[in-house]
Amino acid sequence: ALMSVGVKGILAVGTDLFHIFAKAIMGSVLHRKLGNISVALAATFLVGSLGGATVGGYINRTLYEKNPVLSDAFITTVYVFMLGFLGFYALSDFLKSQKRAKAQAAQNNNKSRSVKGEESMTGLSQKIQSVNIPPMLTFDEGVVPGGRRISAIFLVISGFIVGLAAAIMGVGGGFLTFPIFVYGLGVSSATTVGTDIFQIVFTAGYAGLGQYAIYGFIFYTLAIGMLLG
Repeated sequence: ALMSVGVKGILAVGTDLFHIFAKAIMGSVLHRKLGNISVALAATFLVGSLGGATVGGYINRTLYEKNPVLSDAFITTVYVFMLGFLGFYALSDFLKSQKRAKAQAAQNNNKSRSVKGEESMTGLSQKIQSVNIPPMLTFDEGVVPGGRRISAIFLVISGFIVGLAAAIMGVGGGFLTFPIFVYGLGVSSATTVGTDIFQIVFTAGYAGLGQYAIYGFIFYTLAIGMLLG
């Protein structure tokens, strides 16, 4: 939206990261009260996301220094492919879930229904959680009896991917974190939303201030206007 009204791509990225950083603080306070934040998952995730944000910021600044037009084209292209892929993936998952729901209704078989409050996991997430590489993290204790466990290495890798995308695209990474956590890692929706908003405070804060603000790529007046909205 910012680029469509004439804001340079790199300036739009830095401004949005700064605005998201401030906005995520308010969201984190709310979700902390609701008990939706897993500090262990967020802290491990940040190990990777801060590294990814560093690489993403460097790529954007390097392209801008070479050619501002190339920088804008690169950011736009990443957006098209990333959002296009996630959109088709989400639509495909929705259609599959609809077919499963109709099949269950036709058979009138409730034995396979999940426990109240518990979400079923994908085959991928079950395989990932079966990998026992220390250190292991426990989460979703309030959703599943005894909670679920996952190797920290998968959180670090996921964090790097999200941090890289966040720094390049100027987003908090939520649209990536949600499918990665829910479909890939098997984290419940409630924990994913709260934990994601919490990690965004640090990922967007570091990327916005450390990768863009100190280089003069933030339009502060614009960011404040967006925050008011």
